[in-house]
Amino acid sequence: FLIYYLIINLYNYFSKIECYSNLNHFAYIPIDNELQNQINSVDKYISQNGNAKILDSSASVYMIPLDIYNKDYDMFNKGNLGINGEEKIIEEVSNSNNIKYLILKDEYLMNWQTPIEVIDYVKKNKMKTGEIEKFNIYE
Repeated sequence: FLIYYLIINLYNYFSKIECYSNLNHFAYIPIDNELQNQINSVDKYISQNGNAKILDSSASVYMIPLDIYNKDYDMFNKGNLGINGEEKIIEEVSNSNNIKYLILKDEYLMNWQTPIEVIDYVKKNKMKTGEIEKFNIYE
């Protein structure tokens, strides 16, 4: 029984090998082609345009393949920012130069823990300069 179970699992694994990701640190994880293309597109933009921060709870999905860690931004949820976290991030954004902020377009649903005050601040105080995949770009 165990050998049969092992053979079936190996067959299932190898029959779906084309669905597995080739992204850095995501090897052999099944990822939808559309999502993988989206990650590649956003990562290419970030690599070519320097300092960028994604203001969304999905940020780590894009940053992990790039080996980039942006404390407080890669797990962009209210619960991860600490005391006065939103105010601290707003102050960082207001003092920032040459940083691009990627914010989820309005037609996509944000996580319920998204720091909306930060998003609103960026939209009101930074200039929208473009779009990439499901994100608007602000500088």
